[in-house]
Amino acid sequence: PKPSQGNIQKLRKLWPWLLDDREEVAAGLLQRMVLTSYGEGDTIYRVGLVEDWLFIVEEGSVEVIGVDGKVARTCGPQDAFGVSEALPRFTTDAEMRQDTARAAQDCILWKLTKEHMDWVLGRMATE
Repeated sequence: PKPSQGNIQKLRKLWPWLLDDREEVAAGLLQRMVLTSYGEGDTIYRVGLVEDWLFIVEEGSVEVIGVDGKVARTCGPQDAFGVSEALPRFTTDAEMRQDTARAAQDCILWKLTKEHMDWVLGRMATE
């Protein structure tokens, strides 16, 4: 995604908890985010996968399924999932997924890595 004024405003509207008022933080985040789409029933990730992606739903919905095979929660627009693996106790290592995420319907997701979140948090902490 391009760090245009329209995209920056869209991000602020969708996820005000993720951005402060400094345009350079929002623009930098947009440059680091990956916009991706999944069709209904597609697996986004599975239990046991080692990665550090955090996902934010823009459109559609995603089911997060526990190891017991039951839907633990359904995420819709503005919801984040995969957070515990993306930000594992603020270490630098990715952790194994403890759940499975599946598109409950066609969806558009933003993806961020722990490195990207560390960049944002670092910028927000400085003046």
